[in-house]
Amino acid sequence: MKEIEVKVLNVDLEKIKEKLKSLNAEKVKEENQKNYFFSLPNGENGYVRIRIIEDLIDRKEKITLCIKKIFKTDFARQNIEHEFEVSDFNECINFLNELGINDFKREDKHRESYILNGTLIEFDTWDKKVFPIPYMEIEAPSIEALEDILKILDIPKDKITSKGLLEIKRDMGLI
Repeated sequence: MKEIEVKVLNVDLEKIKEKLKSLNAEKVKEENQKNYFFSLPNGENGYVRIRIIEDLIDRKEKITLCIKKIFKTDFARQNIEHEFEVSDFNECINFLNELGINDFKREDKHRESYILNGTLIEFDTWDKKVFPIPYMEIEAPSIEALEDILKILDIPKDKITSKGLLEIKRDMGLI
């Protein structure tokens, strides 16, 4: 599946959440995540991720396996992503190790997600040691839909970036 996404930094997240509620956006997720990131072989741009999700709305836990390949990073980051649910975390680790994918890091976060006009708006708060500042991520079905949501939520384009979290951390001097 192709995804188009941006991160939104240095905006009043509570004000945007209130605006989403006033626009009757649907809250679709609130969860705690344990994310295990693995590098792709051959230095490809992207990663493999195992995610353990604690769903705080439905009180369930699930595990997903995902591969994300990044292919465009101008105005919005564009990825090819394949994700599916799995039943056994340890078997996922063994499977990746058998493929020669074994370097990983774990990073945890809290995520709250809304849908407005077919666009996913997510609020991420990482463990402070991973990234100290909460931010938004907007995932839209098209560039036009992304631009529409930015207008509706009154988010200036100078507050968005197509950079990944690692690049943002480098720019901020955090690594």
